[in-house]
Amino acid sequence: MTLQDLKKTLIQTTRALSGKSDLQVHFGEKIRLSEKAIHLPDILTEDVHSHAILKGQADRLALTYRYGYSQKLLGYFEKASQDFLYSMLVFETALTELKGVQDFPGVVGNLQILQAEELSFFENSPPSYMHEIYALSLKLKQNNGQNISSKAQIFLKKMDLFLTPELEKWFEESIFKTFEDRLQSYTKLQGILQEQQEENATSNDSDIQDFEGGEEQNMNEDSTPIGESESLKEMDGENLKSSDVGEENDDGYSFLDMDQAMQKFFYIPEPDVADYKVFTKAHDAESSIGTLVSETEKKVLKNKFQNVAKSHKGLAKRLTVAVQEKLLSSLKAGWRFDQEEGVLDAAKLASFIASGDPKIFRLPHKKDVMDTAVTLLVDNSGSMRGRPIEMAALTTDVLARTLDRCRVNVEVLGFTTKSWKGGESRLDWVAAGRPENAGRLNDLLHVIYKPANVPYNKCKDHFAYMLADDILKENIDGESLQWAYKRLIKRSESRKILIVISDGAPVDYATDRHNKVGYLDRHLKDVIAGVERNKSVELLAIGIGHDVDDYYKNAVVIESAETLGDTLLNEMVKLFDR
Repeated sequence: MTLQDLKKTLIQTTRALSGKSDLQVHFGEKIRLSEKAIHLPDILTEDVHSHAILKGQADRLALTYRYGYSQKLLGYFEKASQDFLYSMLVFETALTELKGVQDFPGVVGNLQILQAEELSFFENSPPSYMHEIYALSLKLKQNNGQNISSKAQIFLKKMDLFLTPELEKWFEESIFKTFEDRLQSYTKLQGILQEQQEENATSNDSDIQDFEGGEEQNMNEDSTPIGESESLKEMDGENLKSSDVGEENDDGYSFLDMDQAMQKFFYIPEPDVADYKVFTKAHDAESSIGTLVSETEKKVLKNKFQNVAKSHKGLAKRLTVAVQEKLLSSLKAGWRFDQEEGVLDAAKLASFIASGDPKIFRLPHKKDVMDTAVTLLVDNSGSMRGRPIEMAALTTDVLARTLDRCRVNVEVLGFTTKSWKGGESRLDWVAAGRPENAGRLNDLLHVIYKPANVPYNKCKDHFAYMLADDILKENIDGESLQWAYKRLIKRSESRKILIVISDGAPVDYATDRHNKVGYLDRHLKDVIAGVERNKSVELLAIGIGHDVDDYYKNAVVIESAETLGDTLLNEMVKLFDR
């Protein structure tokens, strides 16, 4: 099944389960549910497991749309704390699935895969009030005749140690049959959670005073308050890697990811807002840098770039040595089994005696850890003019040369617009009568400086052309990041790294003027969240003279030419040390 066929199937099944044949089903960066539409994550890979999770997400959202009271309940608890809203939505999800499984038994398989994923999150993060709520939601399913997995039963047994009496009593006394029943139960739950928060705040104040007074705290070996860092598996004595608060564990989750968990598993309903859209793509262009610069200008730009690069002549060599050292130290020996010659594999002797199969040998081989693809995506906006674009050109040149020498495939891309203040896209919009919710109103220009499969030496002059003033106009980052990501995800290498080089926020005059405030900014954040959530690509940002950590989780800043060498050296070593 192609990705397009999978999307069509998901749209059909989601509409059928939701009970609304004309329901809008969109694919994008953010999973959400509103009165008019269901938004699913975009399908960007062929990974079967991620497709299975997506099917579970689609079924859960469709059932929530059909049976759920979430939207109505939120109207009664508009000013409630986030802790309470999360708790209520976990229970609503359980109630929705109880009804859905009863009416549509065919959804069981998809939901079980998604439920196993959410259980993994709670198993591998330190206990919190949400673990209690989740455990009680499992009990709710169990009490109403739904079979839960053996792993979920083990989780419930462990959580018996942590359940607070107030929550247990609330659960035993609660009724969830009608909307009024739920409203009454959730009102009581809100009061219990509020009391707990107040008690915790008082307790924390007391602990601070005790600490300042010199009293010893109950600490574990790592000087961390007991109970703050251990996951349920660790506290049960299983041999797992330590998982400090905020750090990822082996399954890629952390205690500080509760917002992400709610987004991925339980879906907070949102009001209908205008989705990001493009008025027209008819005037967008994708071009090689060599076709955008005249022959006369090329000579001038080469000389200019040579002067910029003089002070960093040895940087590429130093980087190459450091990165190669890290790559080579990571080579791991392995074995190729079922060979007709090599080292005898004792485990195969029995099958040889029984069948005479000669493939009873194994051969040593080394894992190719250089099986990596890197994309450098450069902001070519007008705000980069002058020193910033010189730094960006120098950075991409050094990185491309270094990675090429290390036999790592690298692609260098740039993004800008064809015009200032809208170009032909805006003219088309005006001619159409200036419809509301205009969407993106400028013509994209995506630039290719170095294709991934072309050696550095064949396009080394292209980095000088990045200094051409005429190219630097406006910047629409979200779509450009999507473009680079989709090119990279198609690569066959096992490891994929995307490095964005920018000086700040997306800005486009026409789009900003004719849409809601923060339109491009919100879209960029949604795209970044999608890339970071997918985890098939490692995303890093380099800010040129400005912090970009408001957008990217992994970001560094190059303040000046003087700090370029040390910053790149440190980041590349860290990157290939993972």
